[in-house]
Amino acid sequence: MNKNIVIYTLFSFSLSLLFTYFQYKIFYKKGIGQFIRQEGPDLHQHKMGTPSAGGVSLVFALIFTIIFFRLFKSEIIYLALFMLLFSSIGFFDDFIKFKKNRSLGFKARYKLLLQVIFSLILIYLFREITLTSDTLIIPFSKKVLHLGIWYVPFLVIFIISTLNAFNLTDGLDG
Repeated sequence: MNKNIVIYTLFSFSLSLLFTYFQYKIFYKKGIGQFIRQEGPDLHQHKMGTPSAGGVSLVFALIFTIIFFRLFKSEIIYLALFMLLFSSIGFFDDFIKFKKNRSLGFKARYKLLLQVIFSLILIYLFREITLTSDTLIIPFSKKVLHLGIWYVPFLVIFIISTLNAFNLTDGLDG
């Protein structure tokens, strides 16, 4: 494992905090914010106008960190490209919500379809550079599970679940 990973992580985290702070100020000033459905809980109505598209700050922080530290290994570039792809789904979803002044952006089935396609491409690329195998090591134990043909569906579900868990905990959707 790279000894500098803690430095890279702290640098990227600090940048994301900084970028998020300024993005929030700019978006709030320009009135770029979340639209809340009337049929939703009354508790959510105070969130109307909360600046959204916070993922933009995370993406900028990652890209800046990669460039600043010259982290141009293929696996890092693949992850960064796929972060951009997955983030673009959220960006265009927020863009549609903002443009149409409503709480619904992309239909869920289209988001899910794009997530599945992007996940499959990512898994394929990582298998090509041999960073994945069909085994799963159970954390905190010495057990190894050989998933065989179920490895790809498992990874797709894992990737999409992780992405959507992040989206649902952002404070507006969940």
